[in-house]
Amino acid sequence: MGQPLTLPEQELAAALLRALNRSRRPLALTELCRLLGAPGSELNRLIDLLNENVRLQFDMSLIKQAESETLRALQTGATVPWYSMSRVCPYDLLDPQRLYQLVKGRGRISLLTLTDSTSSRLAACLDNAVSGDVIVSEMQTKARGRRGNNWQMGFATQLSLSMAWKFNNVAQLNGLSLIAALAVLKALIPLGLDIKIKWPNDLFLNQGKLCGILVELQQQFKGAEPGEWAVLGIGLNVYHDHDMEQRLGDRTISALGVQGALPLDRTALCAALISSLRLELTRFETCGFAPYRAQWERYDYLKDRQITIELEDGTRFCGLGCGIDNRGCLRLQAGQETRHFASGHILSCGS
Repeated sequence: MGQPLTLPEQELAAALLRALNRSRRPLALTELCRLLGAPGSELNRLIDLLNENVRLQFDMSLIKQAESETLRALQTGATVPWYSMSRVCPYDLLDPQRLYQLVKGRGRISLLTLTDSTSSRLAACLDNAVSGDVIVSEMQTKARGRRGNNWQMGFATQLSLSMAWKFNNVAQLNGLSLIAALAVLKALIPLGLDIKIKWPNDLFLNQGKLCGILVELQQQFKGAEPGEWAVLGIGLNVYHDHDMEQRLGDRTISALGVQGALPLDRTALCAALISSLRLELTRFETCGFAPYRAQWERYDYLKDRQITIELEDGTRFCGLGCGIDNRGCLRLQAGQETRHFASGHILSCGS
């Protein structure tokens, strides 16, 4: 077990985590000493203790949960295929050591074999989180999509991860889901594929859904500084999954490739995804969405298409997709009228 912190160390640790959360950039040890009024030797020792304790608290409780989920799933037979097939199929399993070495940006990573939902697990750990913390799982049994949809992903054929990020106020959140989609797309650019973003944050490839993103907001806990936590859940189809295609019925999906046909590497892709998210969220926190508008519109899947959107109250509106505004709202034109939509569900989009 990690060494317990004394009461003064706990108070200094809380101040350290608050300073890191408030910062828009990495902080040097000399800056932390000045901000916290503590000597460098004391902070160095505390950081070592925190890394060990947090690793144990953050990872071990989740791993324990994952193991119980695995046993329960095997007892019910719900996920027996991955258990039996993993012994004979050359799955592209995530490599923890390589993942930790390749990832850039602040935050910790917890890698699980199986869990119900990476977003649910992460949301339960927010009282011990810093911006950039990530949970990755080889498989989720209760992954959630928009509008309450379930999204069960195949074992080791996709990338399932969730990232936590704290914002100081709600005004900073305008366009967040669009930034998340753009960050994922940027991580995939080296593959040379024609990937588009369907507003607000679905990634499409060859007319099929490649990646889904769900952003959930959590209020800051009592006694802490004001702020809003965002948990960003990412589900990316890496390899073609026939079983998932059958589960989804008439919904068209796509994947980056077929295992063995492309030089794909899930560990490298996962690291690129996490690093890109951390980088773009750090920039977004400072600049807001407006500077990203032109970048996002370069990949706009709905541009110049006839769109039907349904609002939360059931109202529908039809118009021609004409990009987004500086807040990330969808712009639809019908005749001389152009309307802006901050939210809504795309029912159909023509060619």
